[in-house]
Amino acid sequence: MAEEGAFEVVVTGPIKSSAEGYRRAQEVPASELPQLAPSEKDFAQRFGGSEETWRRSRLANRYGLEWMRQRGIEFGRIAQKLLESIGPGYQARALRVEGFKERWVLRVDTPDGTANVAVPANVAEDILDSYTIQDLDRLKSILSANLQRKDLIGLQ
Repeated sequence: MAEEGAFEVVVTGPIKSSAEGYRRAQEVPASELPQLAPSEKDFAQRFGGSEETWRRSRLANRYGLEWMRQRGIEFGRIAQKLLESIGPGYQARALRVEGFKERWVLRVDTPDGTANVAVPANVAEDILDSYTIQDLDRLKSILSANLQRKDLIGLQ
C-alpha cells in the first residue's frame, strides 16, 4: 500500500455504523454534543424527537464515518498484500466506499497505468469481519480479473 497517510479513503452515501459508535454517542454529556445547524434544527422540529436525540445521532454518524474509514484503511492493507501476490508494480492508492451502490472501489496503480476495481460491499465486509481464505480468494479473483491478469484466474 502507499506510504502511511498516502492511502486515501472516501466514504459516500449511507454508511454502516458500529454498535460501539452508537454506544459512545449515548455516553457523551449533552454539553459536549455537536451543535446542529439551523437547517438541521428545523428538520428535527418538523420530524419530531428532541434536539439532543438528533445531536447524538449526528455524533454517532461521525463515529460511524471514522469507523468506516478505519475499515477502509484495513481493507487497503489486505488488498495490497493480494496485489503483491499478483505481480510487481501493483499499488493500492485509494478507496471509495460507495454506500448507495453497495460497492467499494479500489484505485490501483498498475504497470500499465491506473485502474479502478469495484468490489461488492459484502465481499469487502466479509473479508474484514471473517478474514477467511475463501473470502481472500474471492477478492484476489476480482482483482485479477479487473487488472487483466487472466493467467491468475484460469482464463489463459
